[in-house]
Formats: sequence, C-alpha cells, structure tokens
Amino acid sequence: MRTTTTHAAILMLAGTTAAAQLRFVDLLSGYEYGSLGGISADGSTLAVLASDATGLRVDTHAWSGGGWIVGSNPSPLNFHQGLSHDGGRQLVTHYPGGYALSIFAGDALINVESSSYQELTGGLTRDGGSVVFARSTGSLPLPSELAVWTAGQTLELGLMPAAYGTATDVLTGSSTDRFVINAELAGTLPGSNDAQRAVIYDRGDFREIDSPDNIPDFRSTETAMNADGSIIVGYNTDESGDPRGASSWMLDDSGLRAVSFD
Repeated sequence: MRTTTTHAAILMLAGTTAAAQLRFVDLLSGYEYGSLGGISADGSTLAVLASDATGLRVDTHAWSGGGWIVGSNPSPLNFHQGLSHDGGRQLVTHYPGGYALSIFAGDALINVESSSYQELTGGLTRDGGSVVFARSTGSLPLPSELAVWTAGQTLELGLMPAAYGTATDVLTGSSTDRFVINAELAGTLPGSNDAQRAVIYDRGDFREIDSPDNIPDFRSTETAMNADGSIIVGYNTDESGDPRGASSWMLDDSGLRAVSFD
C-alpha cells in the first residue's frame, strides 16, 4: 500500500529490541505531497516521490543520513522505478515528450533509454548495475519489447508472448536472468485498467503466475520479490478493481498459495 502524506514518515528500529521510534521528515520546500517509492536493504535510504499542490510536477528524491539527496529530475513528471540495495542508485522514468528511463547516481544522470515509445517501465538490479526494461508504442495493445541495459550497452531480449499487451511494471532481483512483469492481456488498451497478469521471465522462458483457488484473477499484480527470485508476492482483484477486495498470494519453492495478513 502506498501512503501519501505531507510528510515522509520513517520508522526506525533500534537494534534487536521491540522498541521503535517514529520520525517525521519534512519534505523539501515547494512540495505538498509525498509517497514512499522504495527503501534500501539496510533501511538507511528512502526513495520519495514528491509533488506540488497541482500534481503537475512530480519529482523523485532520496532521504539518507539525516538529509535529502536532491534528484536530477529533468522533466515535469519523474517517477521512481527502483533503488539499489545500498541506496546509491535510483531508477526513474520521466516524461512528457516520450518516456525516458534514467539512473540517478549522486549528481549524475545516466540515460538508459529514451525514444518516442509511449510506454516504458523498468526494474533496477540489487547492485544498481543493470536495468531490465519493457517498452511499447502505447498506441496499440501489442506485446512489449524486453531489453537489459548494463554499463551503457543494451541487450535485446525480444517481444513478450502474443497473449500479452503492454507491460506496466518490471520487478528485478540480483540477476537479469529472472524477473517478473506485470502485463495487460492482449486486446486491452494501455492504461485501461483491464485484465492483467503477473508473468515470470526465466532465461528466455515465460510463465504466468496462476491464481490460488478462490482468488479472483482478473487483475493479478506482483509487488515484491527476494534477491534470487525464489519468493514472489502479489495480490489479485476482480473486475471491479476495488483494492478493498484484493486477495494476496505468495509463490515460493513450496508452490503458490493464498496468504492472509489478518
């Protein structure tokens, strides 16, 4: 769940005790709303999306070591896509004028992909060295193209299977060999909030994550994955799309099962 607030809230645990401190960090000047985009492995760095009162300006910054690291946001709309495990690199999409995908590394802005594609999403590996991304024209419900960027070089992986349309999200671990894609089903228009599936890419093979018994699968969304990709969690909703009726699931070595957080 993404929480939007006029402050960024940081929950810090001290050692192995059950005691915790809740600390509020003010947003940078000029922003009215903030939401958490990601957190580093040790919890020391937060990626924060911040917007002005109009919502026409959205920027991505990082909070670390008691202060803000201001991102090199080049466009009016800049959205967090991934954070390296040490918090030193952040993957961001930005537009208008066609989507672009970049890495914020300190004061540097490293271009990963920029073109006339209208749909572009990606995931950053744990070490921050590689980006798996999916791109499509956005005008027709065609399968997205998949690619891997590493150190300035792009390796094309080809199209997703014809059963799928636009990819809406990519989730990565430590390797570019295995990742998960949220993709709309073929025949649905991009951004229509219609049927979607969570699909595993594993060394060139694609596997759709099924739905556990009694869980609706109209729109299946993966939300998190561990470093080696052996554990994937997500949720499903029915045709209404109402998140209050969402059902959660987990896929691990023992198989796929429904989970409850009651």
